[in-house]
Amino acid sequence: KKLLPAVGDKTLVAQTIQTLTPLLIINLLIFSTVTILTFSSFIVIGKKYNNKLLSTASWILMCLTIIYGIYEIYTNSQLAANFALYSGYAIFFLVARAIFLFSVSILYILLGTSLIQLKKIELAKPAGILFIVGGATTIILIGSFVIIIALITTAIMFSRLSKNFKN
Repeated sequence: KKLLPAVGDKTLVAQTIQTLTPLLIINLLIFSTVTILTFSSFIVIGKKYNNKLLSTASWILMCLTIIYGIYEIYTNSQLAANFALYSGYAIFFLVARAIFLFSVSILYILLGTSLIQLKKIELAKPAGILFIVGGATTIILIGSFVIIIALITTAIMFSRLSKNFKN
């Protein structure tokens, strides 16, 4: 008996996907919640400062986040169930993810551009630049880390901006 399965064992891949699906769902729920809260704040700021690009890009990104969460849960369950039988699913899902990633990277660039236009808000320009760099480098996966830094900068910006809304 072999202790390790053969490389390319489709059953092992399907079992791994099934095992990781609950973790993926938890991750997607946390990510979706944070993203929806962040983009809803961008929508409020866009309305307050009359920045339609910020509001529009935020609405689209929020909707795409919800759609992507549902898509990920569905595709992982389908991939786990059908991987051993239909490896064509994997190619379809990879192409769909690539299209999504490209769309989101363009929207992050637009979001960054709209943040830079908000000259009255402290940290809007650095956050905007980070979103532009993150969006431009999302295709090579480095952008995800830059987007996280942009979101942290945005959280600080929201915190400072909330003091202005109280006055």
